[in-house]
Amino acid sequence: MFAKNDGVCICINRQKLEEHLKNKEGLSFGEVNYLRIKEIPKHLENRADRLPFIKRINFADEREYRVVFATDKYVPVDKSCGYPIEFRSELISGIKFSPDACEAKITEFKGWLSRYDSCTHITASKSRLTDSIRWQNQIKAAFG
Repeated sequence: MFAKNDGVCICINRQKLEEHLKNKEGLSFGEVNYLRIKEIPKHLENRADRLPFIKRINFADEREYRVVFATDKYVPVDKSCGYPIEFRSELISGIKFSPDACEAKITEFKGWLSRYDSCTHITASKSRLTDSIRWQNQIKAAFG
């Protein structure tokens, strides 16, 4: 659950992200297509640019979205973080903290966000994924 109690999920506005990336040379982006092995030849149809956007059907639950950089030119890459892409705060719509996160941490983070005009639109909250009583009852039932 989001790397135990210290993890977060950063929610990105996909439309804004795509607009931001659309004119960047060498970048392509999109949803991953989950295929059965026999579907690969038809899907690719000699289009190597589609290869980074396919995975086996077994992984369909991931609903993955990828941003891929490819070029024939030499591009020096910072070994610590890969290919750098400017990432502006308006691309972030929210931050979801782990269900186990400490409320004081979330409050402190909200205070930090409020100090920056460019971040006032970003929501910060604890994930409520595990709050469901039905969910909790099923987990308890599974372990007797």
